[in-house]
Amino acid sequence: MICSIRSSFTQDTAMPKVARYIANGLKARTVALVYVNNDFGKGGRDAITKALADVGVKVAADISTDSGQVDFSAPVLNAKQSNADAIFVYTNEEESARALRELRKQGVSKPIVGETTLTGQKVIELAGDAANGAFAHVGLTVDAPNPLMLKFKANFYQNYKYISDHNGIKGYAGAYLLKAAIERVGKADRVAVAKAQHGLIVTAAKTPGVIMDVSVDANGDLATCGVAVLVLGWAFKRGIVGPLLRFGMMPIVVATIGLAIAARNGVRAGYSAGAHAFPSLFADKLFNIAGVTITLADIGTLVLALVLALVLGTQAFLGKTVTGRAMQAVAQNTDSATVLGINVPRMIFYTFAINALLACAAALLVTPTYLAKFDMGESLGNKAFFAAIIGGFNNSRGALLGGIIVGVAENLAAAYISPAYKDAVALVLFMGVILFKP
Repeated sequence: MICSIRSSFTQDTAMPKVARYIANGLKARTVALVYVNNDFGKGGRDAITKALADVGVKVAADISTDSGQVDFSAPVLNAKQSNADAIFVYTNEEESARALRELRKQGVSKPIVGETTLTGQKVIELAGDAANGAFAHVGLTVDAPNPLMLKFKANFYQNYKYISDHNGIKGYAGAYLLKAAIERVGKADRVAVAKAQHGLIVTAAKTPGVIMDVSVDANGDLATCGVAVLVLGWAFKRGIVGPLLRFGMMPIVVATIGLAIAARNGVRAGYSAGAHAFPSLFADKLFNIAGVTITLADIGTLVLALVLALVLGTQAFLGKTVTGRAMQAVAQNTDSATVLGINVPRMIFYTFAINALLACAAALLVTPTYLAKFDMGESLGNKAFFAAIIGGFNNSRGALLGGIIVGVAENLAAAYISPAYKDAVALVLFMGVILFKP
């Protein structure tokens, strides 16, 4: 038997509470709305817009974001430019954490308000200190001053080694509701049990194990990293590239794409499909330079990527060392390099090892911002490929310039046209280069 229960406040119930807090508690008269463009987000956006209008608060900016979006720089910039008295964020939990990080990064001082998904336990873990100061309407929390709830919190942590959020409470309460409905019907009949849940009330006083009084309304809604990467690069070269090399480059390209797909899905199935917080290499400090807020992580990433890794480090190795020049010779003409006595297989191995280390360095720099997730490298890898084509595939300095062009163009398009077109900018630039200056 399969039954489904809405286990939270409906948007029409919760949003008026949030709107009243914005109007009366924060004394805000204008709000910038940041929401996820799916049924969940659009429903919340419509509900809060109506609720705000009822209390005399105007929407200064209506900002749509994508489900799974990793870069919130443009939406946050748009919210800042609206000069609204408060910012309302209504996205999924992972996106909420990214939004909070970006809001802190850009030095937003206006109140940040949301619903349960803005300050859930998962968001707090992912956003870290960036979650401090956010306001949210939370219908359920394990920190409620209720002895039964606090006991549930302790038992949940003892069994699962993490603190439950509202979803854990809902699941626990939902199980007791289902049990009570089945007992009322006297049999496990799906239709009869669903009908029996309407108007059902379960109280903590009469039902041992229940942590709070819960009821269902007439509609059925509940009211209340470096070495491992280097080894991976070596294994890929020995296990895949070596056997396929004699067949040309196309089989290697196809195998690389296949391995990437297998790795992503392997992590999702074998470890986790959710996002995870990742510690930054740099302290959480903000600097205000000429009115622009910059984090220490931004400066450190620029210095490490520009000076140490890409430009000076890679260029010096390739141009100033015997091994680097030998690698370039193999890349230009394998047969001639073999005649000259260069160990071609070794140079190919060095190439894959260096690529693996550079990929690891890039991941260490960007993951604290984008959060660690099985598919985080997919969109970044596509943009890196476009940047390399735009700037010059065999020129690291050109690839760096291409990356800067893509990044600046994307953010300008998002800020002055629409965030919805941001991801298309790199593709348009790529097509332009291919068509007019290949």
